[in-house]
Amino acid sequence: MLVHKHCDYDKYSTDGIEWRVKEFMPTFNRKVRKKINGIEVCVYEVDLSSDKELNKLKAFLINKIKRIKLFNEAESYADLLSPPNLSKKFGQALHERIKEICTPEDHKIKWFDVKRSFVSEFMSQLLLERKYSCFFFEDADKRINVTPDQIDKHASGIDVTGIQYHNSEFKFVVCEVKASGQPKIPCDSSESLLKDIEKAINSKNRVSREILYYLSKLKNIDIDNEFLKEIITFLAELICKSVSTDALINRLVFFPFLIRNNGKIINDSNINDFEGFNKNKFKDMSLNGVIWSFEDNIDDFSRNIYEEALNDL
Repeated sequence: MLVHKHCDYDKYSTDGIEWRVKEFMPTFNRKVRKKINGIEVCVYEVDLSSDKELNKLKAFLINKIKRIKLFNEAESYADLLSPPNLSKKFGQALHERIKEICTPEDHKIKWFDVKRSFVSEFMSQLLLERKYSCFFFEDADKRINVTPDQIDKHASGIDVTGIQYHNSEFKFVVCEVKASGQPKIPCDSSESLLKDIEKAINSKNRVSREILYYLSKLKNIDIDNEFLKEIITFLAELICKSVSTDALINRLVFFPFLIRNNGKIINDSNINDFEGFNKNKFKDMSLNGVIWSFEDNIDDFSRNIYEEALNDL
């Protein structure tokens, strides 16, 4: 049984793989499953008209933001100071000031807002955990481990990386995330999403560096677990195989991931946001198009969630 100290999973079963999450996690309904240009695209929805499901989603995202180390380890900085009998009042003031310093500033253009990036990437992890047998170690999460000097910057490299375990096989997750509230289909974000996926595919070192980063973080986890050791071995072997593009590609799974506020996507089974993707460009690699049909304004939702999380620290 794999129980990672930062994981929300409470059961791991070895019959294939089954991750069962705690009851507070929202439920996804698959509304569309179609192919476009040979690539399968699935559209999922969480019913935000239900307060219960909306509150589950908010609780998950707020919990993720509160676990960003800049915020949840703020008190530890007080331990560096003398005298040892530091006043409680000063400690609280230090905590609040650190929180203020490390809060991303609102961008005048909402879709460039870093808070939006944090929230949308955490959202992608949630859906991939629930529907694609993926899991994400927070020890290797660039968002969770962001440094103060990087808090206002978009994370470099691939947006979301993790592990997929399906049919007794590991694959390294490469997920690029875009969000759009545009009424038109395809939205402007579709083209940039395609470019990001192609960039990841066409540069073997881009992905290999992400694998090496992930491995470097996991090897520091103080946990005696055979499943984790298998993952570390898988990543180490994958780095060695990266000298051959095909050997690397066969052990990756790509997720171009769109968060969309457009009723036509479900009502008309319209997945033309992925019309620029073509199976012929991607050979035999594993690529799964994902759309989260989101019934709220992602810009306002992200900012509000981030602020609510900080207010609860």
